[in-house]
Amino acid sequence: MALTQNIFFDSEGFIIDSDEVLFPLSVLQGNLRVDTFPFIDSIFTVIISMQPFDPALYFPCVEPLLDHLKGFYDYTFTRIERNGQDIFRWQLRDRTDFYDNRKAEQQLRQEKQINGHFTYK
Repeated sequence: MALTQNIFFDSEGFIIDSDEVLFPLSVLQGNLRVDTFPFIDSIFTVIISMQPFDPALYFPCVEPLLDHLKGFYDYTFTRIERNGQDIFRWQLRDRTDFYDNRKAEQQLRQEKQINGHFTYK
């Protein structure tokens, strides 16, 4: 079963809350902004332009390349109302096992194809 963490942030990128399932916010060393994460920084204007009933933004197989977050994650962003405030929810779903298995299967398949093409008689 994949673990999922929910991080809530405002339109200025300040993290409001997190359930800390995958990592505690303390690893951010006081920098409680989502633009600390390079991928989110690159799409932040797209995220905050979402309207309340827009479909979620989904990004599969993201590799954060951060010390406190190793592996592959599916990211989902939604705009929600919470406690009367219009905010954003970022869901990080740890899919490392799934993507690692998939990568191994693809590599095996490619090796079989290569071996089939380069057999000498």
